[in-house]
Amino acid sequence: MLIIMVLNKNLFGFMNLEKITLYSHNFEKQLSFYKDVLQFSVSNITKDSFDIHTKKTILTYKKSDNPNNFYHFAFLIYDDHFKDALDYVKNKNIPLILDKYTNEEIIAWQVGGESFYFYDEDQNIVT
Repeated sequence: MLIIMVLNKNLFGFMNLEKITLYSHNFEKQLSFYKDVLQFSVSNITKDSFDIHTKKTILTYKKSDNPNNFYHFAFLIYDDHFKDALDYVKNKNIPLILDKYTNEEIIAWQVGGESFYFYDEDQNIVT
């Protein structure tokens, strides 16, 4: 389930999500991953939820007993910071998702930019 709270449309036609809520069955591991490993700004930490802050979005994780929640979401990184972001993730020893045919890291050009993919603690695909 993906709950979209507020939507805007930016100049490029992409939707900017100002606040979204996702559900986690590995809640404590997710909190540690985003706060301690990726070092995102995290606030409003309770026993059942926490907020991750990016430049324009608040991503709320809520605790769930349902292991079937699955998400694929992206963080926008501008072209001039792509290599820095990729190096940052690799330096944190976060494995990138491998192509099942070539067994190579998936670093792909997508509509107007480049992407890389990794899993978080709930096995969501983060782009």
